[in-house]
Amino acid sequence: MKPVISVMMLAYNHQSFIREALDSILMQITDLPYEIVIGDDASQDNTPIILEEYREKYPDIIRVISHSKNIGAMNNHKQTMQACRGEYIAICEGDDYWSDRHKLNKQHALLDSVPELSFVCHRVDYYYQKEKRMEPWGAEYFTPGQQYRKITLDTLFEPYLVRTVSVMYRASAINNDVAVNQDFFKDLFLFAMLLANGEAWFVNDNMAVYRIHDQGIWSGQGSVRNLYSNAMTGIHLNRYFKGENATINLYTYHQLKNLFAALEKETSPNYRMIDEISRPLLQHFGHHLRWNKKLKHRWIWLRSKAALMLR
Repeated sequence: MKPVISVMMLAYNHQSFIREALDSILMQITDLPYEIVIGDDASQDNTPIILEEYREKYPDIIRVISHSKNIGAMNNHKQTMQACRGEYIAICEGDDYWSDRHKLNKQHALLDSVPELSFVCHRVDYYYQKEKRMEPWGAEYFTPGQQYRKITLDTLFEPYLVRTVSVMYRASAINNDVAVNQDFFKDLFLFAMLLANGEAWFVNDNMAVYRIHDQGIWSGQGSVRNLYSNAMTGIHLNRYFKGENATINLYTYHQLKNLFAALEKETSPNYRMIDEISRPLLQHFGHHLRWNKKLKHRWIWLRSKAALMLR
């Protein structure tokens, strides 16, 4: 039977967490047929052994896409997404987990009853692994009695309310062939593409836990590397929307500004990173990116230093 819902899970060295992630999905109380599609990016720990154990136990539900060598988080995301067969796709990374046994039913009911929705998301708890501390997030964005907040492409960053572990989206709201051909495809890129085809709701219900730890795909990276990733996402989103969306333009500008400021403060700047980001900047400079003179001059200064250091 074709699944109504695919749960997409990305895994890499998640042996300490992935049982909890899988159990939180398998505990769902639902009559809806669903599958769990797991992309394991050549984990070097016991993650593949654990996944095989669960696959053997739940062969009608779990499919594992294993890579013999590491292909990177973005490529793993794209390949796993392509393998999902459901009408709706929910996301749970291998180091996060769900906390509500009715999450699939609740989110499916919303998407099924409101056809203009491209995806739904909700409040979560942050779990700080090192401190073993749980912190609720999201309630502060609602007024008393408010059930949801609408998100559009124009309001995506006012504020940014989408946490990946909380998302279920309508598969038909995105063209997978277009998505997988993007050079720099992150969760934010997915959500922006979805919002180009329909609004989203941020629901006043806490149904999942987002884990923050040193080995996280993004939370474990250094601040400059995260700023670089955000800036590259902005540049490629700008290209995708042909520089015609003011919200994406502004996001790109602020991410570049933050990255340049961080690089200027470093005693030993990462000139290779500057060189890497210069290539897509050069491709779109004067065409789609909206610059001001100060930001342009800062980039030219950093680029010239990088060119000298990398000779």
